[in-house]
Order: sequence, then C-alpha cells, then structure tokens
Amino acid sequence: MDLTILSAPDELLPCDPNCLLILCYIRLKEARINIKVKLPDHSSVGEFPVLNHDSKDYHGIPVILTYLRKENYGLEYDLSDTEGVQLCALISTIDRRLAPAVDWFLWADDSVYAKFTRKMYFGSLRFFQQLYIPHIWRNRQINKAKSSQLITCLKNMSESEIGEHLYSLAKLCITSLSYILGENTFFVGDRPTAVDAYVFAFMWPLLMYESQHGDSNWWDVDYKSSSTKYVQSGSHQLITHLLQCPNLMRFFKHILSKYFSKHIKCFRNEKSSIVDKSAVSHPVRDCLLWGAGVVGLFVTYAYYSNNTKILQKLRESRPP
Repeated sequence: MDLTILSAPDELLPCDPNCLLILCYIRLKEARINIKVKLPDHSSVGEFPVLNHDSKDYHGIPVILTYLRKENYGLEYDLSDTEGVQLCALISTIDRRLAPAVDWFLWADDSVYAKFTRKMYFGSLRFFQQLYIPHIWRNRQINKAKSSQLITCLKNMSESEIGEHLYSLAKLCITSLSYILGENTFFVGDRPTAVDAYVFAFMWPLLMYESQHGDSNWWDVDYKSSSTKYVQSGSHQLITHLLQCPNLMRFFKHILSKYFSKHIKCFRNEKSSIVDKSAVSHPVRDCLLWGAGVVGLFVTYAYYSNNTKILQKLRESRPP
C-alpha cells in the first residue's frame, strides 16, 4: 500500500492540509504504509493525496479513510454510537467552516501566498513550470473556497468580504473545538480518531506560517502550566485566535512531538535555516522576467530576419 503526497522543499512535510490529514491518520494508527512524494503539475489540482493498493488508486479524503478502515488501518472500530455521531458532526463542521478559511488563507491572501504558499507548494518546480502551474492551482483553490459557502454564491460579495466571512466561521469553529476538547488528550473518547487528524492537519499550515514569518514565541510557551498567560498576537487573525486556545496548542504540540518528532525544528522559530526570504519566488517578478525574455527573443528574430532580407535584396540587385 502506497500513499502519494505533495513534495515540499528542504525535506519538509507538505503544507497541504489534505496530504497532512491522511499522513497524520496513518501516523496515529502507526501503520506501515509506503510514503511517496510527487511534484504538482497543471492537471493534479485537488488530486492529492493518492492511495494506491492492488494497482488501484483512491482519491478524496472520505474515500481514502473508508478504504483504510476497510483494510484494518482505521482508528474508529470501538466507538460507541454516541461517539460515532460526535465524530461525524465534528468532521462535517471542520469541512464546512475551518477548511475553506485555511484554503483562503493559503491561496487568496497575497502576502501569505507570495511568502509562504508558493514556496511550500512549488519551490521544487523548475523555473518555467513556476510561471504557470502556481497560477492554475491558485485560481482553482480560490474558486473552491468561494463556492464552499452558499451565502458567498448568492450574494455579490467582494473578495475581502468573502475572506472576512470565512475567517469569522473558522474562528467560531476553533472556539467550538477548544470547548469540546477541554482538558482531554483527544477529541472523541480516550484514543485518536479522524477528528484529531483533521484538526492537526488544518492547524499545521497556520502555525508553520507563524513560525516562519511571525513574531510570537508560541512553541516556547508551557501550555500545561495554569499560571501561564496566553496573551499572544499572531501575524494573522486566524493565528491570533488559535493562539488564545491553550488546549488546542497543547494538543498540537502533543501530536507533533509524539508522531512527527523529526519536524519539530520547523516550528522553533528557526527562520534563517528554514526560509530564505530572498529566494522566495514572486509571481510579478517571474512574469516580468518571462516577458522580457520573450520580447528579447522576438527582437533578436526580427533583427536577423531583417538583415537576411536586406542581404537578399542586395544580392538580387547586383548585376550578373
């Protein structure tokens, strides 16, 4: 059984929530599944992750989770009826309220996209591929986030209004998740389930961005101490709201330390060793360079074509 996820630069885990979700689910199960990485291309938007077993590919989070449970790689076999209902309700809430906001954060926010998303998703692509593949992905992801809420489809809302609406829903969802988690280690019962993978996967890109581009020292805070004051301001309103939920931060650090210990260094504010801001690709710069190259090519072609025609006329004008 193989799981194919998006590639990321510098041997980091991808910041794609869907890839992280399935990867976290597998880690929580401690299952032995081969992990493969693949670069994004123009036709693979929304395709990742991909689970391959017995020469068949499985796409989509619900389909992959269902198949994993069928093959005894699931986490939810001993849940009671009440816990099963709670599981489905929480996953539905995260899908409807938190997921679209995180997608909007990653793809629609120009600053986040230029400094973070573009590098994390497309930093390993060749220069020519970076000129068009990121734009295809970005447009499709933004349209997906826009169409996630009925109100944004029915009303003529600007992009800033859509963003504020999605962020307000996400903050309500984060507050609800914090209330439901309480002092527990996991969201449903006393063992990990798909809900824990969902929450961890959508917290990851927010906190990764804060670690690389923010000023808060959230990793160094002892969220287990009752005397700690959790007054921290993040680089984005979603991150700030998340930092005010100490139990969610404690939950994230627990999962990260136990199941993703090799990647703790990514969240320790070691900006210099993780992100070289001067090397981050910028779409405007890339387009200008590409345009200058095309213009130069045409000028060179025109110059030599014109010289060829002049020489041809001179030869024709010479007397025999």
